[in-house]
Amino acid sequence: MCLASSVPVFLTHVWQIQCWLCFQLGVLSLILLLALMLKWDPSLLWGCAAKFYVNLMQARGI
Repeated sequence: MCLASSVPVFLTHVWQIQCWLCFQLGVLSLILLLALMLKWDPSLLWGCAAKFYVNLMQARGI
């Protein structure tokens, strides 16, 4: 959880966005690592990563 007490609402919102971006980068790097280990086709990899990202955005409601 990315919660900060005694911080203005704006800063808390920015902090949550940064944590969400870090989470996304972590997930995408795991996907890339898995793809390298399995020697996937790069075009297939980017298609899967794009679908995963879109699903994350829809789940988040953005």
